[in-house]
Amino acid sequence: MIITITKVEQAFASNGAEYQRVTGISEGKEVTKSVFDKLKDKWSLLKENSTLDFKMVKKGQFWNVEDINPIELPKPQPSDKILPEHQKVIEQAKAEARFDPTRKSIERQTSLKCATDITVAQIQAGKEMKVGQILTIAGLFESYLENGIIVKNKEG
Repeated sequence: MIITITKVEQAFASNGAEYQRVTGISEGKEVTKSVFDKLKDKWSLLKENSTLDFKMVKKGQFWNVEDINPIELPKPQPSDKILPEHQKVIEQAKAEARFDPTRKSIERQTSLKCATDITVAQIQAGKEMKVGQILTIAGLFESYLENGIIVKNKEG
């Protein structure tokens, strides 16, 4: 379960055991999780605006946090423009794409939805996204759907 943390509080169970009460946003809904001292070494990850993957395990009638791992979100591009190497791929994909209005419409809708999901995660993590970046991401998804072309960034 991916959660972007909005609040972390120290709390104590009825038996006196210390735990961290974590409130955050997951799939657009507010959630609260209890992180007990068996994961005390992971408490340092529990910070506001951080996005973490909470591994949940059902024990009896309760879902318990079994592990926590950080999530690396893609870094936003420094400018509002499409990078030249991405523009080439997008243009190539458009030139080679079959003309099928229904397929094209579905691909664009799907690509924009994926770009929107990434944008929501970025904003929840306290990062800024510009319109050009969102459209670049959507264009890259669309290129992949049309031709299977994958763009690698300069970092690898």
